[in-house]
Amino acid sequence: MKLGKRHKIFLTTSVVCLALGFLNYLLFSSHILFFSFLHIHPASSIIIHNAALRHIVTGYISDAFWVSALCLVTIVFTELKHLSLPERILILSLPLLLEFAQFFQLVAGTFDLADIALYVTVIMIFIFLFPCLLKLQR
Repeated sequence: MKLGKRHKIFLTTSVVCLALGFLNYLLFSSHILFFSFLHIHPASSIIIHNAALRHIVTGYISDAFWVSALCLVTIVFTELKHLSLPERILILSLPLLLEFAQFFQLVAGTFDLADIALYVTVIMIFIFLFPCLLKLQR
């Protein structure tokens, strides 16, 4: 598959988003189950003194990076005509489905309405900027 410059930039940006989200979790939310074996203490209270900003950075920034990466990859595969509309809808709804799976305790995690609001907001921004996400392809 030959990728154009735009698609390479989108995929590189998505990898950077994933790395930033991972780094944010590692630095500020290392208490989560995924990192528990490392025995690292979160640095958020040392680095971020404002409680509201600390809550945003530790609770939502990683999710915003990760859903952005998902949207960018979906855009690339959509523009390359590798995804049908139902597949795109399913992919873009994955963050919401996983959040509801947490609510019903089907997967480990904490259900949070703010996460759902964040996912919907980021996805809607991408749909506004890249309407191809919801258009039928021929």
